[in-house]
Amino acid sequence: MDPSELEDRIFERLMVPRIDSAMHLDSLGDELPVRAAELAAVGLDTNVLKQLRRDVYRADNLLVRLAGANVRIIVPKQVVVEFWNNHRVFAKEDWNQLSNALRSLKGKLDSVQGSGDYAVQIANIESIIDAIAGDLAETQSDEYLSKSKRLIESLLPGAVTPMVSRGRFGALAQVRQSSKFPPGFADDARKVASWGDIFVWLDFLLGVLFVKDDTLGGRYLWVTQEAKEDWKTGSRGHPSLLEEFAWISEEKLSIVTLEELEALLEAEDVALLEKDPEDDSTDDALKAVDSPFAG
Repeated sequence: MDPSELEDRIFERLMVPRIDSAMHLDSLGDELPVRAAELAAVGLDTNVLKQLRRDVYRADNLLVRLAGANVRIIVPKQVVVEFWNNHRVFAKEDWNQLSNALRSLKGKLDSVQGSGDYAVQIANIESIIDAIAGDLAETQSDEYLSKSKRLIESLLPGAVTPMVSRGRFGALAQVRQSSKFPPGFADDARKVASWGDIFVWLDFLLGVLFVKDDTLGGRYLWVTQEAKEDWKTGSRGHPSLLEEFAWISEEKLSIVTLEELEALLEAEDVALLEKDPEDDSTDDALKAVDSPFAG
């Protein structure tokens, strides 16, 4: 379906009044899926991309398992924008981590007692460490940018990256913010950037409608490390968000952390192995999916 038609559906549904409480009551019974086979698609928040950027192997494992389970990935365009907007923050965190490791290594080398050629070799190693530290001290270093690019180049080709019209939804975003309708009200209201969460949500809804016809049905997950009250109520998704998701998509949503998604995928592997311990089809299926970080 044309994305413009899907956007029309979102806008029209958000603009009409509702008096039925059934969907809201249903959202209070939110139970997390227990099998990856139940999933149709997952959406990834900016803070999840930040976690995956830190650990290539974790990202590799997640993308391969989702592909093996035929679960679609939705990365809202607002998430991609925020990922790049935060690049300098990511680079600074990388540098602080590396700096601490190099400082620790130099301290260990300094504690080594040596003389003659041995002492010269230690001095040479420390000189190399200083050179590395100098090259990577600037947050504009290409090394940090390459790390960010590698994740995006691996993630986006297999994902849907929807984006609603900012102009069309701008007034609605402002009204939602001022009326404290989730998400976004827990951010600093003095900043226009606090509308970012609203557009993350709207982009995600557009992505769900886009993939819905291509999936065989199932549950949807929004994966975020966010714990603020405009996304979560206790350990579950904000009931008003779950209700709105059902109203627009006629599907069910759960809001989970990256760790909860990983546990779900792990449980799926365990369940398949327990079903037939000698059946290695699960491993074969995973091997058949090319690693997005290969090469």
